[in-house]
Amino acid sequence: MSLLAEYLGITDEELDELDIELHESTGSSGEMVYEYYFEVPDYLSEEVLEKMGWEAGETIYVPLNIVSDYQDDADIDNEEMRWIRSNPQSSRFDELIFDLDSLHAKLSNEEVYLSKIESKMFYSYAVTLFEAFLSETAKYVVANNEKSLAKAAIYFSNIENAENFKLDQILNLDITKYVIGKISGLTFHNPKIAQKFLSAILHAEIDFSGLNEVIKNRHDIVHRNGKRIDGSEIMLPRGDIKTAFSIIEKAAKDVQDKWITFESL
Repeated sequence: MSLLAEYLGITDEELDELDIELHESTGSSGEMVYEYYFEVPDYLSEEVLEKMGWEAGETIYVPLNIVSDYQDDADIDNEEMRWIRSNPQSSRFDELIFDLDSLHAKLSNEEVYLSKIESKMFYSYAVTLFEAFLSETAKYVVANNEKSLAKAAIYFSNIENAENFKLDQILNLDITKYVIGKISGLTFHNPKIAQKFLSAILHAEIDFSGLNEVIKNRHDIVHRNGKRIDGSEIMLPRGDIKTAFSIIEKAAKDVQDKWITFESL
């Protein structure tokens, strides 16, 4: 049984039938995921609502440790740490560029019809690749550079709801694993947060302002099926998708160049 099903007091099959959508709760700062939540669907039967003790439209909050895709420092074992430290950073960048080039090649074939669904998939997946690159880059940098680890520790000490430790807890704390666990909870799809954190650990100013529109479009694609708040539909011609790819690649190259420069110091 999954942790979420157990927490809600239902079976995995019943959880699948509910078809709930979890959202991140990042507090007023928007920097860290503190918990998850979902709204009770209005299509649930009265029988199900009564069994669960819910009301349609009610917001249900779920602790971080219940959500299976959340990782904290306790989940990071020695094998994963070895992979984070030893897998060259250049391979992360090369993999991102290869994947973006593959998407670009498919997009450039004018003889192939591109449906609205495929356009949205291409666009949102490119942003997802970039977010994964940023997260894995941050973990690698922190795991392999003590100055960056210190900067990350300061960052997480100054955010809203920062954790406090007793002396005996500090003595038993693996600071590297703890910080990397915290990185897993950062909202890298927020350009301001990603810019602030990466600038700190790379000791160089990074500018992601050019990504704002790309990230906003991806958000609307994922959360409103390609519609803006006002209900208008996002148009994604091939040229606009290619432009988004170029913006993402340029931003990734800037991060990689900053790391190479910092590493050489």
